[in-house]
Amino acid sequence: MFYDENENRKSISLVSIIVIILASLLVVGTILFDVQIRWVYVDKLAKSNQEVIVAQEENNKENNKENKKEEIKTQENKKEEKNENKSTQQTEKQEQQPTQKKEENDTKKQEQSTTQNQTQIPVVAPTQPATQPINPAPAEKNYGKIFLTFDDGPSNSTTGRLLDILKKYNVKATFFVTGNGSDELIKREYNEGHSIGLHTYSHSYKTVYASEEAFFNDLNKVDQRVYNAIGVHPKITRFPGGASNTVSKFNPGIMTRLAKQLKDKGYKYWDWNISSGDAGDTKDPDKIFENVTSQVSRDKRNIVLMHDIHEYTVNTIERIIIWAKENNYEFCRIEENMDPVHHRIAN
Repeated sequence: MFYDENENRKSISLVSIIVIILASLLVVGTILFDVQIRWVYVDKLAKSNQEVIVAQEENNKENNKENKKEEIKTQENKKEEKNENKSTQQTEKQEQQPTQKKEENDTKKQEQSTTQNQTQIPVVAPTQPATQPINPAPAEKNYGKIFLTFDDGPSNSTTGRLLDILKKYNVKATFFVTGNGSDELIKREYNEGHSIGLHTYSHSYKTVYASEEAFFNDLNKVDQRVYNAIGVHPKITRFPGGASNTVSKFNPGIMTRLAKQLKDKGYKYWDWNISSGDAGDTKDPDKIFENVTSQVSRDKRNIVLMHDIHEYTVNTIERIIIWAKENNYEFCRIEENMDPVHHRIAN
């Protein structure tokens, strides 16, 4: 009996221990199961967040791409607008340029037409002298051109034939006239487009250089002659012997004083930079031809001194003209708006 009770107690104790162990295992299993469930939930949550982040990044990338595309389009539109503006401005300029050129050409043609009408139409002596150009023409525009100038005429025996030659080749020249010849020759010179200048009436050194008063009395006399013939008071002159002459030294300083007084009275006196030599150096047409053609240059205005009162000079003119045209030189007349060529005054 005693044995059985002990055994029973042992059995009860054993069962209690087993129950306790099973309960403990159940509790531990429940805890582990709960932990596992929590880890799975956390893991899924983390993955879900990561997917959200990745989706947001991809969305941001797409948005950036779209923004860049918009910026590129905006820049291209701006470039196109600039190009269109440039094209419009260029078109406007191109449209304006022909108009401006046309206006300038029309103005030039009108001026040329006015000049030609003034020089070609025969003139009856008016009550008022013709107006003269004021602004000087730039000298460099006339570089390389030939200005034939003829002194001491007109001559009834030679000037008419000289005018025929000039007309044949459409060459314009300048005549510094005196009291010689007929008024009809001066009219013809003017009407055929040549320039008329004053060379004093008498061309006498002792007369014109005796005093300032004597010079202007003589100059006014030839001026009145020209005015009666063509109705114009020329303002271009040439001193007998040139401004550098020494034949006037019997009256010291007369050339210096006369040069200043001519300018004060509105005249322009012209000298020359090419001498044909026909004033006494030679009567040979070949030598005259050589003197002129050897000195002509494209680096200056070629102001040629000649005399239409000499037969040998007239006999040389056609050869000089042909030579100049073959070498592409242009002939011009002296005009009142040009700056003159001067010698150094020696008295």
